[in-house]
Amino acid sequence: MIDGDEESLERGKAFYSKLGLIYNNHPQFIKAFLTKENVNSIISNLLPENEVDILSIDIDSVDLYILDTIICTRPRIIVLEFNNAWGPKDSKSVPYQDGFTREWVDGLLYGSASLAAFNKILKAKGYWLVGCDSSGFDAYFIREGDNIFPEVSVESCYQQSISWQATHAKLSDSRLNQKIWVDI
Repeated sequence: MIDGDEESLERGKAFYSKLGLIYNNHPQFIKAFLTKENVNSIISNLLPENEVDILSIDIDSVDLYILDTIICTRPRIIVLEFNNAWGPKDSKSVPYQDGFTREWVDGLLYGSASLAAFNKILKAKGYWLVGCDSSGFDAYFIREGDNIFPEVSVESCYQQSISWQATHAKLSDSRLNQKIWVDI
């Protein structure tokens, strides 16, 4: 677990200490603020073999750019949290900036990227969208060649999430539209 926030790391350590994990199943907790410049070296230093089965990204800031920069590993599964204020056809992200931190505007997140933007970037890297969780925040992608699940569309994920539709409906009346967004 890599996080720039010491409190988040301490909560993670406390959570995993209660699970009673044995052998080498204890996660490592690394304090670092990820950037495009350091993400590959941090991963390579932690995992010299660069073998990752599952990569989970939930930064609430420049997630798309960090994910797009990772070249040191090609995980089988990618789990990511996306900004669900945007609809299925909106391929949007916050602009990249080192040190960018999320902001809440009218109860909506100014940070991260839309599912359509993540899908576009990951499709180019050889990943398939296979689904979203029922809350409409987390998406699951599998590496091409590991086709144990069929590819689904961004639209089908959107249709299945009532919370995603409700959040998106708030966007038109929000000051979030006035923030800087980049088309992907």
